[in-house]
Amino acid sequence: MALLCLAVFWDIGGPTRDERFSMIGSLAFITTNQLMLTFMGTIGLFQMERAVFLREQSSAMYDVFPYFNAKTLAEMPLLTITPLIFTIIVYFGVGFNWTVEGFFMFFFSLWCLVMSAVSLGYFVSSLFSNFSIAAMIAPILMMPFMLF
Repeated sequence: MALLCLAVFWDIGGPTRDERFSMIGSLAFITTNQLMLTFMGTIGLFQMERAVFLREQSSAMYDVFPYFNAKTLAEMPLLTITPLIFTIIVYFGVGFNWTVEGFFMFFFSLWCLVMSAVSLGYFVSSLFSNFSIAAMIAPILMMPFMLF
């Protein structure tokens, strides 16, 4: 997806009005892309573990909060490396401000978005027992977030 983003928004940074609107468009595309890819992928991951989680929770092995924290911590390296690689490819290719602070602020914002999408994906996936129903309802639930 980073290469697709580069193909569309290559070196658009500049002072003119049209270039600023293109930068805003690239930010909207990047955030929507990362949000939906992470969100929809998370729904499928939890559905595979749902039966095991419910069985272990019913036998009082652990509760929801420790499971969520452990799962999030276990996936943290992948959820950090993926946005970092995306940021390295896209940040310099699109033509954002080439400063260290700007790069890390962009990465931190993208990382927070990915972590929020994962959490929301786990929540939506836990609401429905069937993957197909969760996958149909998920975009409807995401629309208000994307609009506002």
